[in-house]
Amino acid sequence: ATAASAKAVARALEEHHRRRRGACSPAPCAVCPGVRQTGDANGDCVFDINDVTYTQQLVADRLFSVDLLPPLNPQLVGIDQDRNGAIDSLDAFYLLRVNFRQLQFIVNLTILTATPDNGCQFGFTFAALQKGDLPVPLRQSYFFVDLEADDPLLPAQLAATPFSAGTPAITSKGPGYHGMVFQAAALGNSNYGIIGLGTELNISDMGISVVMVTTDYYGIATDLSAFTFIGSLEGPLYPDPLELLMPVSNITVALPGGYTPWLLATPSAGCYHYTSTSTSTARTTAGPGIFTKTQRTTTVVTTTTANAATTTPTPTTTTTTT
Repeated sequence: ATAASAKAVARALEEHHRRRRGACSPAPCAVCPGVRQTGDANGDCVFDINDVTYTQQLVADRLFSVDLLPPLNPQLVGIDQDRNGAIDSLDAFYLLRVNFRQLQFIVNLTILTATPDNGCQFGFTFAALQKGDLPVPLRQSYFFVDLEADDPLLPAQLAATPFSAGTPAITSKGPGYHGMVFQAAALGNSNYGIIGLGTELNISDMGISVVMVTTDYYGIATDLSAFTFIGSLEGPLYPDPLELLMPVSNITVALPGGYTPWLLATPSAGCYHYTSTSTSTARTTAGPGIFTKTQRTTTVVTTTTANAATTTPTPTTTTTTT
């Protein structure tokens, strides 16, 4: 036990020295000597407990109208890690929990709209990082993607959509809701997401939200180690009460006043029941030295199915020539 404690202390000291080596002085710095760490609120280019203190002080100063130096844009980005567009005490609380490894940072949000050019793939991906921009521990990190829309056709369309990354976790969200919750798949290099084929999706505005659950070494999570990334709770887009029991450590997401999704996306553009048509012209001989043009219309009906071993769709093509 003593040896294990000594190793833990050594790792903590090494991490501290590594972070401080990347710090700039005097802070805040518009440009960092290296890479600015996620969560850098005070502008010294690294993330630590000082960023929590700075955020708490900033919120208090704004509350009491204290005249202070406005934060630089990189600082505002570092503060708003719940990504709801507001700077408030919840940001300080979020940063505090990341500092003690109860939560993670979510960065590099990417919405993949299904188009014929990308094989009709629809998806949502992101990167998850812990304090110091280190990879998150796979066995302790769970991410769930909520897909919702005010459209009664959504359940059937999601049920008919094959997903090559991500699995259904909650298929019924209760009265007033049509969507589903998927557990995001680990895609490598700290990336997570869901990827499916958009040939069955015909929804104009699909809401995307994320639930994060971080467990301890023994697989136990608490309310402090869970977080729901949603939009504003004022004037919610989906006004019905929502309560979800997540399939990790009995964590419950309770939104009694409904919610507005974190992001809105168009899942498919030109891929709903996708078909493509091409026309070619061939020359046929009608007699010696006489040629006539024969137009051939080739209709290619492509039905795209998911390949479980890859995120690349496997098309099955039926060709009819007339």
